[in-house]
Amino acid sequence: MGYLEHYSIGRRNLEKEKNWENLDPKSFKVTKPTVFCFGGNATIDSKDANAMCKIAQSLVGIKQPTIENEFATTEAVDFIGIAYGRADDKGIRSSSLTKEERTELAETIFLPLCIDENKNLLPKNKIIKNFNQITFFSHCWGTREICSIIGRGLHKMLELGIDKATATQAFRQVFSVSYAPYQEYVCTGLQVLPMKDKNILGPIYGAEISNRFLMDTFMGRIHKGNGTIAFKENDHTVSVLVSDMTKDLNNEHFINITARDSDWKYKEGMPIYGDEVSKVMGNTLASSIANSIQNQNSDSFTPKPSLDTILEETQSILADSQCSEFESEINQIKEELYLKLNEQTPINNSLISESTGQPSVIETTTSSSITSESLQNLQSFQPKVESVEFEQ
Repeated sequence: MGYLEHYSIGRRNLEKEKNWENLDPKSFKVTKPTVFCFGGNATIDSKDANAMCKIAQSLVGIKQPTIENEFATTEAVDFIGIAYGRADDKGIRSSSLTKEERTELAETIFLPLCIDENKNLLPKNKIIKNFNQITFFSHCWGTREICSIIGRGLHKMLELGIDKATATQAFRQVFSVSYAPYQEYVCTGLQVLPMKDKNILGPIYGAEISNRFLMDTFMGRIHKGNGTIAFKENDHTVSVLVSDMTKDLNNEHFINITARDSDWKYKEGMPIYGDEVSKVMGNTLASSIANSIQNQNSDSFTPKPSLDTILEETQSILADSQCSEFESEINQIKEELYLKLNEQTPINNSLISESTGQPSVIETTTSSSITSESLQNLQSFQPKVESVEFEQ
């Protein structure tokens, strides 16, 4: 696997053999804008991790440094891949980090951004600016692993003596993009939920509005209309639902279906709405990276793009693919969920729920609070993730 038995970490490097450079997770540090790529539960070796990084690069259009007219180069941005898990004797691939491994990764990714070379705490504004350098890109189970690592990172920051308000503001600068996630991110970002997903067969943890919409899909019923819909899931997530990515596949769970080629053209088969969705993911990733580059090269600080900006740009790219029937259904769900909003009790605002140990949202505001009663109709469902081999 690499330096550790159960997981490894590496960098996509076009000057190395197979475009991959193995790294020691105990010595790696974030020194520039960095995209951490976590694939699904079949990402068990460097080949899989490299493929995930390649997809992320294809989405934003970053090429060799010799190519002109690119908004960034491979020298300006690190694409870091994480491989985890193993295959059993029958070749079934599955993966999950242990608590100790999540803690180690949290220490590797986050703690060096909080202290100087003498291990003294950095000023609050410097910590927040450092966290701005991080973007997460994930698929399926990888999203859950990232959420757990963020939770461990918060605990470690508090142990260092960083106050919770500063830690929360720092994680607000961490941006995320996910495709077919097992659960919703706990930091600001965009998630794409393909309706023809045959591997995740139940609710996405934390995504109340999308889960209400997808209940028909979980039950095998067909929605009216076809196309896409983009909306605010809550105050930290933009969700994109898509009925059909391509004409070629019955199962659209796999992350490679989002990839673009060297000319930034949609790569996978004959697209239906896949081209627009892939562009949305690329635009959101590029916006986060460009903001990180801007801040790295400036004495001032500009926060990551707002959720309103991401939603506006997403809807502009989706354009005519947006389905009016989906929009009507989403609006109805929102009305039901936010009914008598002022009478609801705000949810726990911590990153980690004290009762369940599961990641929660960062600084969820009262205006986005939803009671647990809103998911009563979904309690009979349990998320199921099939172990599938990563497609190259």
